[in-house]
Amino acid sequence: MDSNSQPNTRKIKWTAETDKNLLLFAMGREISDKEFTVIAGWFDGKLTTHT
Repeated sequence: MDSNSQPNTRKIKWTAETDKNLLLFAMGREISDKEFTVIAGWFDGKLTTHT
């Protein structure tokens, strides 16, 4: 990246369903409702910025 370039930044809205689908893909297995509830609790649903 040259000195005139800006990093690629965008806002992504994460939902519990998005998190579940991503986790299932990454883990390659089904997760239980109990596991999903615990993991979904980590996310507040607010917009985040990723660079």
